[in-house]
Amino acid sequence: MKNFKLIDFLETKPETSAYYYTDKGFLKYDKFTRSFYDENNSSPKVKYWFDEIKTFEDSSKVLIKYLCKKHHPHTTVIVTSTNSELLEGTKSTGKVLEFLKD
Repeated sequence: MKNFKLIDFLETKPETSAYYYTDKGFLKYDKFTRSFYDENNSSPKVKYWFDEIKTFEDSSKVLIKYLCKKHHPHTTVIVTSTNSELLEGTKSTGKVLEFLKD
């Protein structure tokens, strides 16, 4: 199963001519005209497209970028293989080391 990251089309264009998932559906991209085309050969206004995520770092950056744009610095996300949880810190004790054994 492949994972995909969202990319803003106004900021970054795909590097190769291929089919990509976009906000307008599954479209073909032509690197020479730098445009997406549908099955009728019309060119819809695409806001974003998805590229395959190949590394842990890439997938982490997608989530970090989302947190920076949509939430404040006291927000934490816990991700498991079956769930994700968005937490908001309201109070913290900081590190408590006095009970740790050497």
